Amino acid sequence: MLKLKKRTRCPVPPRTCPPSTLVVPGIKLAVVLLCGVLLVAVVTVLFQAIKASQTREDFTRQTAAIETNLTSLVTQLNALRATNRSTSTTTPTEEPRILLTMDTVSAILPEEPSVWNKDLGERKISYINTDRGISLLLPYEPQWGNRKYAVTPYEWAQDAEGIDFGPLHQFCNEDATCEWLHDGTLLFLPQRSAEEAIAAGESAEEAGSIITMKRLRLGSHDVVQGTLRSDSATDTTDVFIWYEVIGKRYNYVFHGRTATMTALLEHVMQTIVFLK
Repeated sequence: MLKLKKRTRCPVPPRTCPPSTLVVPGIKLAVVLLCGVLLVAVVTVLFQAIKASQTREDFTRQTAAIETNLTSLVTQLNALRATNRSTSTTTPTEEPRILLTMDTVSAILPEEPSVWNKDLGERKISYINTDRGISLLLPYEPQWGNRKYAVTPYEWAQDAEGIDFGPLHQFCNEDATCEWLHDGTLLFLPQRSAEEAIAAGESAEEAGSIITMKRLRLGSHDVVQGTLRSDSATDTTDVFIWYEVIGKRYNYVFHGRTATMTALLEHVMQTIVFLK
């Protein structure tokens, strides 16, 4: 009688095999998978911990660097403050200049100081007189005078209907008497035609003097120029020149006390704007 060998696996489909032949291998596979998952989780946690540790170290280093820079900046700021305090205590405060006018200059300065700026530069200052219907630019240099005294750019004339302008300095007569005067003058006259202005100038001629009148155009303005000289004068610079600008509401007479100012007046008159 033949003996059958014991089979090691189920000869029928797994659904009819005893349960023990399938459960044990499934449990082993589940354990392996669970171990794998746990291993991945542990590695991830360790990686995050290492990264967080590095981030904290970087942050600590950056914070330390910022604190060092702030300390350096505070030190520099304190040094600058100390320097400013030292400079402010050692630099003397310059006294404000005294403004001179025709009313005050003679009492303050009987004689013209040796250091006295009266040069005509290129700067201008605006003069507007709505009552007299005129606006123009007058020469003015803030440096006129000296370190102690300043000169007003213009002021109302003391003995005429007009203004004096320009640098302030002493003019001396032949008898050695001197007086403080501005270099330029602007007078306001009632409006009249150029022909009337020429006739008035020619009629003022006196014995021993020669007056020459002529009409000219400066920019957009009609102007009459008068020249007064002595008939015995040999120096052509020893003359008195004035200009009368024909305006709309008034006429405007300009004259200078020096040759430099007289030459500048033509440029001044070209800046005139008549106001309504």
